[in-house]
Amino acid sequence: MENIAVSLIVDGSFKNVAISQDMLNELAIKLRKEGKCFVHTQKGSYEVEGIVITAKGMKNSLMVLQDLKD
Repeated sequence: MENIAVSLIVDGSFKNVAISQDMLNELAIKLRKEGKCFVHTQKGSYEVEGIVITAKGMKNSLMVLQDLKD
C-alpha cells in the first residue's frame, strides 16, 4: 500500500509525515469525531489538531487560523 504525504497540524505548526491510506482515513474520522488525537511515528508522538493534504505540484501558501468562538 502506498503512503501519502500529509502535514499534521501540531500546536499551530506543521509536521510533515508519510502515512498509509488506511491510517489517514482513520485519523480523519477520529479528528472529526473526537477532536485532537495522538499520532505516533518513528520520529516522535504528536497531539494532532488537524491535517493538510496538498495536491502534487502545488506551491500555494496556506494559512490556518484558530477558531476563537469557543
